Amino acid sequence: MRSYLVDGRSYEQNASGDWYLFEAGNPASPDYTSGLDLRSRTLGEVESARFDGDADFGDVPARHFVFDETDLANYASYTPERPSPEVEGDFYIARDGGYVLYVHSKETAPNRIYEVTEELSSIGEVPEITLPAAFAPMAEALDVGVDLARLLPPDTTLSGLIRYKRGIGVDYYSYVTPVRTNVEFLNFFRTFLPTDGWTVSHIGHIRVHVEQINCETAVECVILTKGGEQLVVSFGAGITVEYDHEHVFGPLKE
Repeated sequence: MRSYLVDGRSYEQNASGDWYLFEAGNPASPDYTSGLDLRSRTLGEVESARFDGDADFGDVPARHFVFDETDLANYASYTPERPSPEVEGDFYIARDGGYVLYVHSKETAPNRIYEVTEELSSIGEVPEITLPAAFAPMAEALDVGVDLARLLPPDTTLSGLIRYKRGIGVDYYSYVTPVRTNVEFLNFFRTFLPTDGWTVSHIGHIRVHVEQINCETAVECVILTKGGEQLVVSFGAGITVEYDHEHVFGPLKE
């Protein structure tokens, strides 16, 4: 899993390769600041540890501690029939200030090893954070979502994007909108004028479309086309635009 928060935009790729992206200002963005204190994360379960001597960590005078599974808060819940995994870990705490500089923990159980290392990268200053080159397509995808907002009712703004690695070839853009009803939403597209080559090709039900909005039987939705490109636009709690790269959706013939 990889996560970045740059210029207010949140970029996350989970272990399955799916993208969860949020535009700047979205209240649904993950709060990465909740995990900045190393003491509350890997060390959160450590109730006791053994002092292993004074040592500098980098250029910071520190104290070194080690721990194992018997030092963890949940150790007492294990039984001989359900034994605890073996744990080896250590951490450094600054002698001046008492803040955590480094934490390492390795948990070994049958068929599973879980290892975490966390390190304080700077003290007293915030280093510049830039988006890795591998994440550039995510930024470009969000830029597309910002651009598509021009096709939607006034004052509609991009909220985020989901792209499933093993999905059906659809990017799911979500938008916050002042529109309050599906009637108001559809009326906007009934008078929609061609914009940058995009035109309304269908208003009504859409085949094979029950998620995220049920356009097949519950509500009428909209298809916009531009050359060989296709968008499905629907209204729920907000507006969803599905960039249908593979043309998996189409008008339902009634």
